[in-house]
Amino acid sequence: MAARFPPRPIRAVRELIVPRGNCGPFADITLDFEPAETGFVFEIADGVTADWEWPEYGPVYLEWVGTGVEEELRHEDHGLIVAVRVILQAARMHPVDSREQGFQRAGTRAAKQAIALAFGGSGEELGAPG
Repeated sequence: MAARFPPRPIRAVRELIVPRGNCGPFADITLDFEPAETGFVFEIADGVTADWEWPEYGPVYLEWVGTGVEEELRHEDHGLIVAVRVILQAARMHPVDSREQGFQRAGTRAAKQAIALAFGGSGEELGAPG
């Protein structure tokens, strides 16, 4: 039987993607996962990009967080009934090393971490760079 996700609120799931070597994707996000009636809702809390050097990149990068989270939660391997409101509470970018793929990967890994936390794992094994 498929499990409903999340079974309870999961707060402050942080994922940090850092470059290996000279350049690469950088993303630092913190998400809350809250139960919802049905489906997937992604929201960005007010002020998340307020201190970004180039805030015009915010909407593009942050929508990729939502894409990564939703793709992971709906992946058939998990067998979840997705009924979640995901709120991006914090995000940092790097003016050179940040790009869409880093934020998508951060969203994917944060979703994996939230699934582990929701169903008994610590989530730490999913937080390692990779």
